[in-house]
Amino acid sequence: MSMLIYLVLNQIISISDVIVNTDACVSSSDRKHSLGVVVTDENDDVKAGLIVPMVGSVPPEVAEAKAILAAISWVQATKLPVNVLQTDCKSIVDKVYNAKCHNSVVNDIVLCIKNLLLFSPNLVIVHVPRELNKIAHVCARAGLGLDSERVWNGSLPSFVT
Repeated sequence: MSMLIYLVLNQIISISDVIVNTDACVSSSDRKHSLGVVVTDENDDVKAGLIVPMVGSVPPEVAEAKAILAAISWVQATKLPVNVLQTDCKSIVDKVYNAKCHNSVVNDIVLCIKNLLLFSPNLVIVHVPRELNKIAHVCARAGLGLDSERVWNGSLPSFVT
């Protein structure tokens, strides 16, 4: 575990009711996409976050699924006490909780999400309206201008506006 992730973990481990929000942005013209993951407490105060810029054009649904996968992986790696992961992508939530096999480009990522959830039996993924997912969206959009991953604890970094 990297020192930065360890520091983030130590800053927020005492919080009992943390929620994770995820979102993704795609820039077809720049052939990039970005993932935003934000941890908030019961008062909606930002406690930590992760922004992952990625090279390559992907459909929005794939980017959204990758954001959920990154969030779950990060939560598990840092052992954050999270029971709720929120996203504004209803189609991915539906696919995760549907037993039917999907013949789509996003199926492999959905399968990875389902497998990771086996190791976090209390973690649920829920759909929320876009208005309740604004901070994660702002982070994902900011990631389109970055060249490397950013992890932080405390309030939003200054480059996120």
